[in-house]
Order: sequence, then C-alpha cells, then structure tokens
Amino acid sequence: NVWLGVADENQKWADSRISSILKVPSKEYFVSACPLLEPVTLSKFLVTGKINFIMAGCESGPMSRTTDLSWLESIRKEVEYFGGCFVLVQYRGPDGKLVKGHHYDSHCTHKKGSTSSDGRKGLRKKLGLKIYRP
Repeated sequence: NVWLGVADENQKWADSRISSILKVPSKEYFVSACPLLEPVTLSKFLVTGKINFIMAGCESGPMSRTTDLSWLESIRKEVEYFGGCFVLVQYRGPDGKLVKGHHYDSHCTHKKGSTSSDGRKGLRKKLGLKIYRP
C-alpha cells in the first residue's frame, strides 16, 4: 500500500516532479504544495483523475518567505472542481503569525457520478477529513 507523492513549491517544480511521478504506476498519487512560494496551477494534472490528495501550506520559521492566501485558495478551488481531497496544513498571515482557522482545514470533493474507493473512504475517516459537497 504505497502512495507516490512530490513536493512542489513553484510551477517549475510542479510541472517537472508531477510529470515524473505520473509515469510510475501507482494506485494513489499526492502532491504537497509546501512551502508554496508562488502561484501554482495543477489543473493539467488533476484532470487526469490520478492525483487524489493535495496538501498545501506556507513556509515556517523565523526567516520564512510569504505565501499569499489567494494562491492556496486557487489550489483548493482546482481540487474542488476536479475532485479529490485538499488539506491546508498551515497558513501564516502577512505578519508571520499562524492564522486561526487556517490550520489542518480539509475538504474532499468528487465529480458527479463518481464514487470513492474503499481505501479513500477509510483514509478520510482515519484522518477525520470532512467531506465537502457544493
């Protein structure tokens, strides 16, 4: 039971790394957009239906670089549109402080007519993820 995943902090690495892992056979793929350092578009990978889990968040630490909340929201909207689970692992505001209500927030959506595999249902339950249906 292995998931293949990559971390991408910008579009250059998202394009390169995600393309690479999708060439390796696996039942589950994930993307960790942490730390997100610029806007990233994942639509061309999400449309394949292979990537089902996206984590996103900002950099932490005293010298951390800024992550714009709109970049995170954009990824969440892409995941909502194509279906899958989105988890916001952390967000620090412009002042560098952790923003309450933006920590471990999660949403899982599925395309109309599709069903979850038992494995994903179990994972959502295990992680306590909420299912969000628009």
